[in-house]
Amino acid sequence: MECIKMNPIEKRFIEVEETIVANNPECQVVEARTTSKYYKLHAVLPVKFKSMLREFEDLMSKKAYLEARIMYEQGLNDGMEVPVI
Repeated sequence: MECIKMNPIEKRFIEVEETIVANNPECQVVEARTTSKYYKLHAVLPVKFKSMLREFEDLMSKKAYLEARIMYEQGLNDGMEVPVI
């Protein structure tokens, strides 16, 4: 199995996601609702659309990860030098 090298920001992002976010009650409620809706939608879709739904879910996950990572990086940058707006 290949080991993926991550920079410190990516490592910290994953730590926060797996500990703080995963244990946040509000996030847990939203996750449960999202999962429930996904499976209900998946159950009623014709077979030819189920793979599209999975691809859409994967893309949305990647988008959310990128957005959060960029915001985290920007937060670090802002902490070092707060921009004047």
